[in-house]
Amino acid sequence: FMSTTRIKDSAQVFEPGTPNNIAFQISLKRGADISGSSQAPSEEEIMLPMMSEFVIEHASALSEGKHLFVLSQI
Repeated sequence: FMSTTRIKDSAQVFEPGTPNNIAFQISLKRGADISGSSQAPSEEEIMLPMMSEFVIEHASALSEGKHLFVLSQI
């Protein structure tokens, strides 16, 4: 499984240690809101189905060393 968050600030907590400072903005079709059973409900975590696939709609450089990929779940 894989998860994401609806809260940009929550996602950025994990960002500093990632190579190239890549961020993803994802349009979801399927997923389950697990906030009610999470140890950190304020993260508004969404659990995605196994084998979820995405298409890259757009990619851009935000600033030197930071990149944004806009994805759509297929």
